[in-house]
Amino acid sequence: MAFRLQHPPDGRHYLVTSHSLFGPAADLDVQMTPDDIARVIIAAIGISCDHASELVTARPYLRIPDARRSDETGSEKDLALFEIRAPAHDAPALTLDPAPPIKGDRVWIYIKHPGKPTTGLEGATIAWTTEKELRYLLDNPAADLRGTTGAPVLSATGGVIGINLGTFTAKSGRVYGYACPGSSIRRALEPGWTPAPSPLRSHP
Repeated sequence: MAFRLQHPPDGRHYLVTSHSLFGPAADLDVQMTPDDIARVIIAAIGISCDHASELVTARPYLRIPDARRSDETGSEKDLALFEIRAPAHDAPALTLDPAPPIKGDRVWIYIKHPGKPTTGLEGATIAWTTEKELRYLLDNPAADLRGTTGAPVLSATGGVIGINLGTFTAKSGRVYGYACPGSSIRRALEPGWTPAPSPLRSHP
């Protein structure tokens, strides 16, 4: 899955997804490196989950030299971005939430129901957050999140706070999702950007 993101400082639109989808997670034999993607992938084609006839072509690939799959060290590099240079910059697009998530925040994962022509939102609560990864406790542990790698994780105001990567079950039996933080997207688009230290804000 992927989503359309607008970067307000310059108004540009990007197709955002997970780096891991350029590998075995998408039935490829090997995991592509950023150099492989830049060399081999001419363009990324996005198909609307709600209207299959709506397509978007995104190119070029925004090379992130150290992009990689999520692993035991973190998920902050598991992202891929392609610029959308078509003139339809008035098309609906998500934006990054300017406020970083904190423990206890309510969030929602955008999903396409497997085998159905419908989309929806799965609720969760932020359980753990660092610059390397977000983790959130799913409201519904039986939720079918197949095919949601690369989907946006949204705040209560509708802003993007992360890129959903998958789920895991803790020893307690609780099911958690994990994501590449939205701050990683901002760093890719704004080299040199650093988050404000220890931000505090009210819960929505």
